[in-house]
Amino acid sequence: MPYSDFSTEDFVKDSYFQAWVLQDDPEVNSFWELWIELYPEKEKTVSAAMEILLEKNIQNIPVVSEKQVKKAWEQLNKTIAPKVIPITNAAYSGATPQKTVSWRLMAAAVAGLVMLAFGFLYYREQHKILTYTSVNSQIMPITLPDGSEVILNANSSVAFKKHWAASSPREVWLKGEAFFSVTKKPLKGQPTFTVHANKVQVQVLGTQFNVADRATKTQVILNSGKIKLMVADAHRPTALTMLPGDYVALNKTNEKIIKLKVNPEAFSGWRSQKLQFKNTPLAEIIAQIEQTYGTKIILTDTSLLDRTFTGTFPNNNLPVLLQTLEKAFQLQINQKGQTLTFIKN
Repeated sequence: MPYSDFSTEDFVKDSYFQAWVLQDDPEVNSFWELWIELYPEKEKTVSAAMEILLEKNIQNIPVVSEKQVKKAWEQLNKTIAPKVIPITNAAYSGATPQKTVSWRLMAAAVAGLVMLAFGFLYYREQHKILTYTSVNSQIMPITLPDGSEVILNANSSVAFKKHWAASSPREVWLKGEAFFSVTKKPLKGQPTFTVHANKVQVQVLGTQFNVADRATKTQVILNSGKIKLMVADAHRPTALTMLPGDYVALNKTNEKIIKLKVNPEAFSGWRSQKLQFKNTPLAEIIAQIEQTYGTKIILTDTSLLDRTFTGTFPNNNLPVLLQTLEKAFQLQINQKGQTLTFIKN
């Protein structure tokens, strides 16, 4: 089950989540910071799980007795107690003794604080997470830290670290749909490029591909190059190698994997602000309309879901598309706000 479907109890029981709350592992921290950026709607659930884990952790801390506390204070007072140097009458000048503080010590302390502050700011800047989100009908081009290009489809988002070190993984988290044109690292041993989309991970060196993480399925279409696809299923983890023209889809309901040979360009029409359908089932058309325009569609007759349609439309003219679908599927489409109801005539 993906983290996006986790309840509070699921998070509390998850060892990777526990490691984030109770330990200090940079890799684990990076993953969860990015994940929360991508799934802000899970903030309350995550916060509740954190509180439960922290409360349990506090209960497991051994209680210190009053006697142990008193002994510790006595030891501390001995350590920091000022040393008294007796002054003889002959040496006494009548002036009040003055405390002297070494300017070198003061300078070192100030310098240490300044370095600590700069170090913290530098660390925060290096680990800053950038998130880009597109809106209805918007196509958003993005340049990644290594020069790779991303074209983000409507109502989608990507998140990644602002800075990518030469030896660090190049990772992007995606919700929705995007087309990637990845820059190949010229040096041997450089880390691969990874796209995380729900349970699917795409690992590449230098290539072009399309990833769509939709409500019912996650699909990857390879345009050029070669990629390794990994499906993070706890029961049967799967690794696939994809070649140009390969289409792989993971059904989120039954977790079945489909692999086909297709024309990649047929799945990338949205980059030129077009919606392209070729023998596409109505179920997929509905999913794409909801993704592109941020609408919710109610279909009163589910027997129409498998019927197919072929056509190309501009993605900035929803009324034209709806009128065509009404004729093709013999529908009456009613709109109320952002909700569309498809009724069979």
